[in-house]
Amino acid sequence: MYTVDNWSFAVSQTRGIQYETVATVADALVGHGAKPEQISPYHIRQETGTGSLTTIGNHLKQWKLRSSRGVVPVNFSDDDLQTIIAIMTSKIEEAALRVRCEEAMNSKVLVADRERFQQENAEALRINDEIEAELEAAREKAKTHEEEVEKLRLTIARLEGKIAALTEMAEPSAAATPSIDDATPASEPVGQEVEDRPGSTFASRAMGDAAVSALKKYPPYCDEDSPPE
Repeated sequence: MYTVDNWSFAVSQTRGIQYETVATVADALVGHGAKPEQISPYHIRQETGTGSLTTIGNHLKQWKLRSSRGVVPVNFSDDDLQTIIAIMTSKIEEAALRVRCEEAMNSKVLVADRERFQQENAEALRINDEIEAELEAAREKAKTHEEEVEKLRLTIARLEGKIAALTEMAEPSAAATPSIDDATPASEPVGQEVEDRPGSTFASRAMGDAAVSALKKYPPYCDEDSPPE
């Protein structure tokens, strides 16, 4: 129990205990360590030694309301209570509205973030598709180049085979071609008369024709120092 000493208050025998007396005692009790919610009409009655518990209770309610909300009129009435209730209701509604606005703002932020993420994701997918298309085109070009290289390799091999075959065919022909020495007897000059050569007239004529053909194919040099052009 909190005991308040060395203070005085006035109690009107006609009007009973006043609000100021109850408030003074309550403030003193708080100053000695009591909490407002712990102070009861009995505590005030014990300190003052007078007053109706009902009257003290009404004054104490006003004092507690003033302590929690600020200044409370001395002549507290039902209208004052309604006003305080209206103010508290307005404050509660304002707080609720503020919470709803914050939630709506947060919701808009979340929606904006989601839309931005979707746009960024769509852009990333578009870029990925472009890269895939470029890679596929590069693969197709590389495949085409490989096919062309293979065709060229086969063509070169085929041409080399033809060149080798033509070379083999040309070697026997060159070996079978008669030379000037083979066409003209060494013991006889080219201009010797046909009548002096041995053999029949047909053989002599054949030898002469062979010599003429050889001379046409392999004509002698016009100048001993320079070959024919």
